[in-house]
Amino acid sequence: MMNLGVKAPVTEVDFEVGDSVRVTNGVWVNTIGEVREIDESRRTVKISIPEFMNGAPVSMDFADVAKMN
Repeated sequence: MMNLGVKAPVTEVDFEVGDSVRVTNGVWVNTIGEVREIDESRRTVKISIPEFMNGAPVSMDFADVAKMN
């Protein structure tokens, strides 16, 4: 397979399970949730948003959440 110089985007993960994160993109932008699971191979994170379906986990891309300070 030939590499044409296209590189996968690199998104640093600065959060861990149990951390509070803010949604930065999509339907729940600016909503706060808690990290429940991190899937590095898929570059996704499952977060629990208390205001949505009683906190049922929602899957999002790493790039769509940011750790709360």
